[in-house]
Amino acid sequence: MDEISVSDYRSTISARPAFSRTAGPMSSPTYGITTSTGGRILKTVTEFGSTSLHSSGLSPFGQNAASAIRDTREREKKEMSDLNDRLASYIEKVRFLEAQNRKLAADLNLLRSRWGKDSVNVRTMYESELQEARKIIDDTNNEREDLEKRIRKLIDELEEYKKRYDEALKAHQADREVIDDLL
Repeated sequence: MDEISVSDYRSTISARPAFSRTAGPMSSPTYGITTSTGGRILKTVTEFGSTSLHSSGLSPFGQNAASAIRDTREREKKEMSDLNDRLASYIEKVRFLEAQNRKLAADLNLLRSRWGKDSVNVRTMYESELQEARKIIDDTNNEREDLEKRIRKLIDELEEYKKRYDEALKAHQADREVIDDLL
């Protein structure tokens, strides 16, 4: 086995390193971040190594690549679990809010259905009381007008009696003077 096949693996969830392995004279790995677009970072790791294989069947750099892939998969698995928990929480909140919305809509419908019935009863009660109060006010105003007419009539009579009294008093005094003169 002179050459190990090239493997490119990219996740749709988050950026993953792409590994490219080539047999060649260099034995040191090079790493680099190549692109950052739209919140994603594409990391490219290139390894150069010898063609000698270890007891596991992979070169030391191949073990590093497998380890990196395993770590990335574990990280993605944890991220998926976290995202799943967030989604479950979001769905739970949505269901709670929908249930609360249904309850509020039912309460509103109940209040709307009761509103017309109670207001009609209250309206008829207050209209009858208002009619009664208006009748009392009208009766009181009529009675007041009658009393004012009687008061004016009595005042006129009182003035007439005062005039008669004054005339009688003058006549009495005149008669007294005549009597005093005669005596």
